[in-house]
Amino acid sequence: MRISVKNTYNLGQEFFRWEIATAVAGAIIGINAFNQPDVEASKIETRKLTSEYESTGKLPPESPFFEAEGFKFYADPKNVAALSGAATLRDLMKLHLDRINAGDYLACSPTSQ
Repeated sequence: MRISVKNTYNLGQEFFRWEIATAVAGAIIGINAFNQPDVEASKIETRKLTSEYESTGKLPPESPFFEAEGFKFYADPKNVAALSGAATLRDLMKLHLDRINAGDYLACSPTSQ
C-alpha cells in the first residue's frame, strides 16, 4: 500500500486516519488498542537498561537461547521455557506457531526486494 499526501500539513490527517483505523481494528478483535498493555513493565525494563548503561558505559550482554541456519533467537524466560526442546529451526518455528489460538494476532512482514 502506498499513501501519498500533498504536503506536510496533510500528515495530521494521516495520523487521525490511522488512529481511527487502530480503534476500529481493536474493537473488531476485542481489545482496547489505547490501553497500552505492558507499557509500565516496558518502562521499568528500559530504566534498568539505561541505568546499567549510564553506570558501566555498556549494555548487559545477551545470549541467544537458540541458534540455527544463521538465525539467532532471543526471548524472555517465559518464552524460552515455552520453546525449549526444539532441535531444529523448523522445530522452533512449529513450537512457536503452535501457541497461536483462535482470536490471537500474528503479523508477518514481507521480505525486502
